[in-house]
Amino acid sequence: MAHGFGTLGLAEVHATAAEPDAASLKLLGRIGFEHVRDITEDDGSTTRVLTRRP
Repeated sequence: MAHGFGTLGLAEVHATAAEPDAASLKLLGRIGFEHVRDITEDDGSTTRVLTRRP
């Protein structure tokens, strides 16, 4: 994230994780990512989209 925000000057960084992947979602939340929306995949599964701003 330091590279994205500092070097590249990004306004936000996005991450995705499968809805049942509680460990990844917990880690992303711990490092400042917030849930933005869900995407329903073709196979019926759900992917969570998270965003972090500086």
